[in-house]
Amino acid sequence: MSSHLLHVIDEALDRAELPALNVDDFEQLACREIFRALRAAAIDDPAPTPDEVRAGLDDSLYLPLAALYEETGERPPVDRGISLEDGARKTGLQLREKRLRREGQQLRSLLQETAADVEALEILTQVGRDNAAALLRLQQTLTARTIGRTTDPWAAVEQGINET
Repeated sequence: MSSHLLHVIDEALDRAELPALNVDDFEQLACREIFRALRAAAIDDPAPTPDEVRAGLDDSLYLPLAALYEETGERPPVDRGISLEDGARKTGLQLREKRLRREGQQLRSLLQETAADVEALEILTQVGRDNAAALLRLQQTLTARTIGRTTDPWAAVEQGINET
């Protein structure tokens, strides 16, 4: 596995004016730890081996790490015109989208709890606005990628004409 895919994801997040992918984008602890070890290993080697990544992991996480390397080690057949890079990009953006949605829910709960504290309410409201703006930019990036990949609209018109 190379850090190339991480770079592809980070570039997509940067285009949405968002920080690079990080451990907070993952809900599960195992995924967080594997990601942390992968990022650390990629500092010294742009294409770290499983053993290099494993050096920063608990032994119980070696099997999921090995499965990850196996899955990305062989380039999968093109699925619906989506390359490995496009799939990684989309997955990274979706991870961030889920994180922003989780954070938005947490902010709404905090807003309800701090309704009496005006200063805290103002801060949380601004954080909520920033979160909503980031989510909107992210959704626009995801939508733009989908729209850019659609098939020729005239082909659909031609197909409709040919069917009649």
